[in-house]
Amino acid sequence: MTTALLVLLAVAALSASLALLMARLGVALLADTLAVTAALCGLSAFGLVAVYTVRRARRPDHRLRP
Repeated sequence: MTTALLVLLAVAALSASLALLMARLGVALLADTLAVTAALCGLSAFGLVAVYTVRRARRPDHRLRP
C-alpha cells in the first residue's frame, strides 16, 4: 500500500508541475491533460487510503478480546 501511494503521489506532483510548465509555454491541450492526470492520481490516492483504512478498521484486534 505504501509503495502504491508514494507512486501515485509522485505522479500527481510531477503531472501538476508539468501542467503548470506547459500552461506557461502555451501548450494548452497538454497542460489540460496533465492537470486531469494529476487530479485522477490524487483521487486514486484518496481512494486507496480510504479502502486501506476501512479494511484495517474492520480487522479484528486480538488484543482487545481475552
